[in-house]
Amino acid sequence: MAVRTSSSSAPRPSVRGSARTALLFGLLGVLSLPVAILIAYETDRWSYLESTWAAVPAAVFGLLAVITGGRARVNASRSVLPVEGAGAARWGRRLGWLSIYFAATAGLSLAVYAWETYLSG
Repeated sequence: MAVRTSSSSAPRPSVRGSARTALLFGLLGVLSLPVAILIAYETDRWSYLESTWAAVPAAVFGLLAVITGGRARVNASRSVLPVEGAGAARWGRRLGWLSIYFAATAGLSLAVYAWETYLSG
């Protein structure tokens, strides 16, 4: 059959909106700690210790990226056809997890510093 049927000419499903949102949240989460450290380095406004509080937005953005990317992945898995935006959703989830790891590392370093300060007197 050389003629396209209505089912073959239908638009491909897309999860681009959720995927782009996940990618944006992932990038914001991953970049929040380095930007805070850079601000602490370049200015006298924050100390390095105060810049670790950027772990809070990093964790929030990371969590939002993982949730949004997961929702895009579930919506993409419901389709039989290839879905536009599945790769961006995957990278958004990866960056979200990396952001959560960064936030956990910064939170752990802050907790160790607080414990050492408490023990020293």
